[in-house]
Parts: sequence; structure tokens; C-alpha cells
Amino acid sequence: MPRQKLSEAVKKARYERAKKKAARLNKQLPKPYCYAYATQWGKVYIYYCPEPGVRIRLNAEYPSVAFQAELLSAQKGEPLHIDRPESRKRAPSPPLGTKWPEGTLGWLVEERYMKSDEWDSYADQARRSRDLLACLRTKINPQAHATETFGYLPLEFVSVSTVQTLMKVKLEHHQIDDTMERTKRTVTSNAEAANSRRKWLSGVFKFAVANGLLPHDFTKDVRKAKNGKVSPEQPNGWPTWPKPLIAAYREVHRPGTLARLVMELADHLTARKSDIPRLGHQFLQKDRRGREVLVYWQHKGRNDASVKVYQPVFPELQEQLDAARAAGILGEFLFLVQVHGSADQERGYSEDTLANYMQDWVKAAMRRADINPPPGSKGYSLHGLRKAGICRLIELGIPDRWIMAISGHRDPRMIDLYGREMERAWNAEGAFDIYLGEQPIRTRKFDEARFEAEFNLA
Repeated sequence: MPRQKLSEAVKKARYERAKKKAARLNKQLPKPYCYAYATQWGKVYIYYCPEPGVRIRLNAEYPSVAFQAELLSAQKGEPLHIDRPESRKRAPSPPLGTKWPEGTLGWLVEERYMKSDEWDSYADQARRSRDLLACLRTKINPQAHATETFGYLPLEFVSVSTVQTLMKVKLEHHQIDDTMERTKRTVTSNAEAANSRRKWLSGVFKFAVANGLLPHDFTKDVRKAKNGKVSPEQPNGWPTWPKPLIAAYREVHRPGTLARLVMELADHLTARKSDIPRLGHQFLQKDRRGREVLVYWQHKGRNDASVKVYQPVFPELQEQLDAARAAGILGEFLFLVQVHGSADQERGYSEDTLANYMQDWVKAAMRRADINPPPGSKGYSLHGLRKAGICRLIELGIPDRWIMAISGHRDPRMIDLYGREMERAWNAEGAFDIYLGEQPIRTRKFDEARFEAEFNLA
């Protein structure tokens, strides 16, 4: 029986999908000379075009080890055939539900690593397992048999290129206009996801080395990925909330609302995103002068290196808590609750839920203040609000060690990192004052000395 012909609508839909895939690949493929083309039959082919009129088709799908090998052969003018030792040819895919063959990367991850005592000690098992299983399903050469995935890779063939390829899958490449040089350049993004994958693989390889399954931790030989900067104004990490945005947020979201309470908790307490949902009356204690302080162990690193924080309930925050109580949104046990009731019946929010809500809340404030996020950033977040709170404490002249007791940092260099840009402006003002023969405004060092002298800490 002859095969039924496809309708024109189906052909057009396939062609449109192929064009979108080709456009996405063209943003990621190494430049120059590598291009993806969509055919009218819905296929996407990648070509190496070193000069006009010369097109060499690369059969392996990007990104993969096979693609890198074919591209290198094309650049050298060599045939694209890749010899594979017989020992590296995988057997057909086993039936669904069976285990990985012994001695493969999939066997190491699922049968040994995820069933070990070390795995039980991790607090982020869900994230680790999700990304590691994605690594095992990543194809080495998509043009070959379906079992050609990293899960079937024999342990003796695991190498540095294995880590590099699995990290490159996460990286994204974009071509932008360089406003300073007035040329086009390619920038890399999504380095955080690639570095997380490197971290998860490092745990696997360390376990394998300790148990004699691998000779070396290959993640040590791979550098961390870095995001390319779209503009000099692009911040490192999540951008700090500017003061006009904070003022606009307070205008849009009035006291007694969930949006306002979440913002004030993150700002005045400099609390982490993972800690905000679980804050409540159970952590309130009195200091030596009878003032209320939130004392608790941070969620981050709680299983191995958690930090105990002491966060004063400043008068401004207490006003917001009172307004939330008057509006009926403050819980009896937790500050932020979805379902009210007794301590056993109260149901709070997850950190991801609050983070998603914050994206909507802050966009309303940005429209009010006519503020756009910095170039290349993902927008303003709860972490950026935490940084703004730390910068406000720095601006007040509070010593770094005192700020660390509130923020939960263990390294004073992080406080310097958060306040670096603000200090640059201060230092420039001081230099201007001295140049004009005026008394310079106090800097952090002067303020710290004043605090030490006042409280006999010198």
C-alpha cells in the first residue's frame, strides 16, 4: 500500500518548526563558517562554509562530541569519517525499566552514587537527580543508534571532553551589537546552569574516585563557565534594587498586603530567598536591651555548614508586621501564610512561589518609576533586594562583621563585593572634596573607627 501523502498544512507546519530550529542553532553554532539551514521537507542541516561556493555538511547534531570531531576534520580538510573502536559500540537499547549495563556512566550514577550514604546527605537531591538524569539521556551522536547516550558511555572512556560537552549543552550563544566598538560579537549566557552541572558531576566523579571506579576527577580540569557581558552596565549576578525602584514599589504596594510584607522582610532582614517563607514568630527572641531579634539557622548549607543569623526587627519592619496583622494576612506561626489556622494547620508559601510573585510585583513598580532592568540581566529579584538591604547597612556605616551577623555571610569579602560600586562613588566624592580643599565626607573606614571607639572595640 503506498504511503499517504502529507497535506500542505502539515508540510508548512514542519517547515516552520525547522526554520525556528535553524534560527536557534545559528545563535549557538561556533562562528564564523558554521550555519544551519531548514529545508522545505522540515529537515535541518548544518554546514561548514569556509569560503563562497564550498559547503561541507556536518552529519552529527550540535552540540556533541561527534560534532566537534567532524568540525575539526572539516577545518583540517580531512574526511568526516570517525573511527570507533569495537569496544565502544553499544548494544541495542534494553527494554524499558531495566538497569544500566555495569561499568557505564549510567550505572555509576543510578546504581552506585544515588544509592550511597553520600547521596542521602544532600539537601538538593531533586535538583541533582533531575540534571544528572538529563546528562545520561544526552546523546553523544544523535545520528547514530538511540542508545548512543552518555548513560551508556563506558567508564574507561569518561574524560575531560565528557564534562565539557555536557556543560556546553547548557550554554547559550547570542550575537549582539557592541556599542563601544560598533561591531558584532558573540556572548555566552546561562553559565550558571552549566556550572551547576559541573558541580553535580564533580560529586559523581569524587565518589567514583574514592571507590576506585575512576582514576581521576575530570571536573577539576574544566574551568567554570562565564557569562559574556552584553554591556559594561551589566551587573555581576542579580542586580541590586536602586532606591527609586524601592520607593516606587512602596507606592504601588501599600502596607497590609502580601507584596509589601515580602518586600520589607527581604529588605530589612537581608534574608535569603530560601529563608523568607519559613520565618515566623517562633524565631523571635529578646536581646540584652529587650528588643526583638529573629534568631535562626539559615536554610542554605543546613546539613553541613549552616550559619546562625541574628536579624534585628527594625522599627520600620515592625510597622509592616503590625499592618499585616491588622489586615489579617499575618499568620499565628509563620509570617507568610496561604491557609490560616493553628501551628499544625497553617500552610505557607514555597520559595519559588514567592519568587514568581515578586516578578509580577516588581514589574508593576518598574512601570510606575519608568525603570528598565540593567542590560543583560534577568531582572530584579528577591536576591537583588537582599543586596540592597546590605548596601543600606553599609551606607549607615555599620562595620562589616556586624553586617555579617545579620546577613549570614561567612566571608567579609562578600560584603565588600556588594558595596563596591557604592564605595566607588563615595571615594570619588572624597577625592573631589580634598582637591577643592574641603573636608571629605566620612568613608566606611572612618565610620568603622568611630564605632570601635564608641563601643571600646579597638
